[in-house]
Amino acid sequence: MMLLFKKNFLTKLVLLGGNFWKIIKGGLKVIGADIAGGLSGASLGGELDKGSGGHTCEISFGIVGAVAASAAKAIEEFQTNDTIPKLPVDQPKSFSSNETGSIIGEAHNEIMEKLFNMYGEGEVTTISEERLHQDVLRLTREYLGTDLEKCDNAMLQVISQRTAEIKRSLANLSDEETVAYLRNCGYAKKEDLKLIADYLVKIQSIQDLDLRKQYISGYMKLIKKATISENSKRVVLEGTSTAVNSLMLWERAH
Repeated sequence: MMLLFKKNFLTKLVLLGGNFWKIIKGGLKVIGADIAGGLSGASLGGELDKGSGGHTCEISFGIVGAVAASAAKAIEEFQTNDTIPKLPVDQPKSFSSNETGSIIGEAHNEIMEKLFNMYGEGEVTTISEERLHQDVLRLTREYLGTDLEKCDNAMLQVISQRTAEIKRSLANLSDEETVAYLRNCGYAKKEDLKLIADYLVKIQSIQDLDLRKQYISGYMKLIKKATISENSKRVVLEGTSTAVNSLMLWERAH
């Protein structure tokens, strides 16, 4: 059934694009960290949500995980490449949850921009990991308007450990190897990860913003109608929301 869904999806939404690997030079590892970190955090939060009937921790931990991993990986790339791109101020910065089906991606972009504006160019490469994660947690609390009391020091330590694992896993990977890592990172079911990784490859190839918007809106609708579990639908939309919005953020860095 999943194969039939994917075949129908590709038939309906094939759009012309450029080279898959042209848009971001060396930046795909940062986007990969965004996605893996978000999925990792969401899975941790989902365990805390069990029995509550809601998904509050899944969403909030997904945001914390995405920003923590991507910020840490970005700083590592800045140090390695001896460059600090400025985050963009031009619109549009991100696609909304109404377009992507999840708040995690747009929250990631807003918090990431606040984080790097707060540090400034001279300080960003010297931030300690402990301060980085505390700042990410504080900004996420402010963004969501909640105290995130379940994200205590023990849980933040787990997120920190996962961030370190993601950074190590992505070290020295090519763009193609980064996509292969996402397909097998283990933070969601394999079939869900494959959909997310394929989405990242496709969305990179669509450089026209209007066509990109058509694609992501169509994708969200098809996922919501797909004959997969509700949990898989959430996971795929969380991952793809992070993918496209991270792409929007970093491809405009200068």
